[in-house]
Amino acid sequence: MAKVLIQEGIQRLDSSALRGTNEDSSIKNREQFISALEAQQTRRLRGAPRRFKLLRPGN
Repeated sequence: MAKVLIQEGIQRLDSSALRGTNEDSSIKNREQFISALEAQQTRRLRGAPRRFKLLRPGN
């Protein structure tokens, strides 16, 4: 899911870069952003997942 959100953000950056005049700098910034994200290590969650209590209105 995070990868999809990142891809959508990159698409938004691309569409806004097409409107701007500094395409070279925006492409360079985008490439740096992508490489920085790909260089990050994946993090493991600690502990068991917690359950949410959903309260229904009227009860």
